Amino acid sequence: MIVTNLTGPKLWDDREAFETLTEWIARNLGSETRLVLSSLETEERLQVTPRDQREAHLEQYRKLAMDAGLRQVFFQIDARKEAEERRQHLEKIGMFRALERLGIRQQW
Repeated sequence: MIVTNLTGPKLWDDREAFETLTEWIARNLGSETRLVLSSLETEERLQVTPRDQREAHLEQYRKLAMDAGLRQVFFQIDARKEAEERRQHLEKIGMFRALERLGIRQQW
């Protein structure tokens, strides 16, 4: 089972509630439940909270979750941005191949 928790330095920063949540997960879902801490922030928020501060925040919460008994705790940053970049890249490859099949060569 995988549980995802959205968090961020200025988004949701309630350590007590998070400790209660992770203890509940460990006790009721098991210590092998994967917990993914995700910092999904808007471009506006990215300018306010630098990446290194978000990483430090997620690392603190990762430690809290592991202290609560969870063994598989991961975090991801900018998942939406990475997914969008991957989608654009795949779309570009698809368009390039379609043009190639039509005999059209395009500089990208």
